[in-house]
Amino acid sequence: MFSPAGNPHSFFHPNVDAIVSCFQNPDMQLSQIDCLAVAYNRNEVKKLQNELEELDIKKDIAIARIKHLDKMAETRQKSWWESIEQLSADEVTDFEAWLNATSSKMRQHLNQLENGASTSLG
Repeated sequence: MFSPAGNPHSFFHPNVDAIVSCFQNPDMQLSQIDCLAVAYNRNEVKKLQNELEELDIKKDIAIARIKHLDKMAETRQKSWWESIEQLSADEVTDFEAWLNATSSKMRQHLNQLENGASTSLG
């Protein structure tokens, strides 16, 4: 049996007597205990299949995340940090203004956090 992703899996019926009986006497009905065992085992197999599918999904998500992070790291290496010397005077001025605005926003946020912490203590 293969998963939707094409990975091979094998599931078996642990009640060998029930399987052998089916081949020896095809018209014979399973006993109530065998029916319960078959239903229980089928349910367990479904649970395991669902878990396997969830793990496959999580694996695919993790792989996609790793690829995304690798791409981000690659982009980061090509970012403006390395090419700042190649900026024109206007671009340097714009970049400096952006840095100042970001620094101001960070100080503002830090002050809000500090004020929030001091009011919650008092």
